[in-house]
Amino acid sequence: MLAFIWTASVVGLFVWNNHLAQNQTNEMARQDAINAFNKDQALRSWATSHGGVYLEVRKNVEPSPYMEHIFERDVITDSGRLLTLVNPAAIVGQIMDEYADLYGVQGRLVSATPLNPRNEADTWEVEALGRLETGSPEVTAFTHIGDKSYYRLIRPMVATQACLKCHGFQGYEVGDVLGGVGVQVPMATYEARFATLTNGNALSHSLTWILGFIGLMAWHVRGIRGVRARQAARDELTEAYNSLEILVKERTEQLYQAKKGAEAANTAKSKFLASMSHELRTPLNAIIGFSDLMQLNLDGNLTKEQQDYIADIHFSGTHLHSLINEILELAKIESGEIRVHIDTVNARDVLSQSISANTPMLEKKNISLKNACADMDIPLLATDENRLRQIFINLISNAIKYNDQDGDVVIESQPSVENMWRFSITNTGPGIPTERQNEIFMPFHRLSENTHKIEGSGIGLTIVHQLVMRLGGDIEFSSTPGETTTFWFELPIAEENYSA
Repeated sequence: MLAFIWTASVVGLFVWNNHLAQNQTNEMARQDAINAFNKDQALRSWATSHGGVYLEVRKNVEPSPYMEHIFERDVITDSGRLLTLVNPAAIVGQIMDEYADLYGVQGRLVSATPLNPRNEADTWEVEALGRLETGSPEVTAFTHIGDKSYYRLIRPMVATQACLKCHGFQGYEVGDVLGGVGVQVPMATYEARFATLTNGNALSHSLTWILGFIGLMAWHVRGIRGVRARQAARDELTEAYNSLEILVKERTEQLYQAKKGAEAANTAKSKFLASMSHELRTPLNAIIGFSDLMQLNLDGNLTKEQQDYIADIHFSGTHLHSLINEILELAKIESGEIRVHIDTVNARDVLSQSISANTPMLEKKNISLKNACADMDIPLLATDENRLRQIFINLISNAIKYNDQDGDVVIESQPSVENMWRFSITNTGPGIPTERQNEIFMPFHRLSENTHKIEGSGIGLTIVHQLVMRLGGDIEFSSTPGETTTFWFELPIAEENYSA
């Protein structure tokens, strides 16, 4: 039974491979026909675009009686040479004949109503022209001419304005089918190739059948041992599968427990932050409020030392309050609780407001700020206005805080990658040490070694980084220690900029 199946399989494979070889051979013939057709079309298009070509009258170039109606069909040069206008069809026809002599592939220009009798269609071409006139893009067939087989292809020859120079008097208009451009490819070479492939397939499949039959016999002799070996392997595989299934269940349970632990930790963090928000903000608000009142020194009986202590209390309370707010906001961003409201935003106005918010800091350190964006035509951005303001204020305040006294801050903007707009903020401060630049967007990492002299919680840039990402943008920086630091971010441009 197995021998019968093997034999049937090899025979079926042989038939299928011969079928593929036949299709490949036919496709090669078709491709050669298309290449010849494209060559003829290019020549015809060139000749037609020039309205024909003037050639000197000689043995194989005679004035065409079918072009007597064309003005200046024949001209005589100043030197007395007689030139005649050769129409595109005659030019292409001569080249087709020479190509056929050289390579065996014969091109044909045919018509049901030809000007030149040599272009009269044969029986197959008449039928093909009828199909082309009904809308067929091409007609192909394997036919015999005499005792030789050919692959034939014909496509419509559609009248253009230039064609009417010769054919207009026949009543044709632009777009009419004048006839067809055909190609005849002799199949002898392809049939010889197919015969070679068939013989090779027969030999290779015969050898395959013999080797397979020998293998089947060997398998039959060792059949029982093979069955037992497979059964042992099957048992081993089953055992391995069972072990793997147990391991998967264990790992799944571990992942589930880890997930529960993470969720519990997140819940605990949320409860802690909520508690901290209530338990710390309430007394802090009282401390800040009372220290505000005490700083007024309404009775005027506070000493200079007491006023300094009160100022320290107020500063520390305000700093701690800001730190708590920033920690809570960072937690909301990381948990996905914070929402952004994407709208069409005028970034130049938001930038101007953000600069105004930082004016006291600028004056305190006598910083010169140059806003190169003030007179720029900045496109509307698709972003959240409040979050954009928060980003600007934070980056500008950092550029001031981590700057030298009497330093400079420059704000610039420019188009970035497709549909993105970039803002950059540069200061002339001490820069960021190279070994610490990979820590910049981490929480609680300060930019300066003198952190006790500079206000800040160390998470402002972390929040800015998270906000820019949530708004669909990107943020990066570059810094040269001892010279300058530039932070840049980019956000999407609103679609309204591209509407008519």
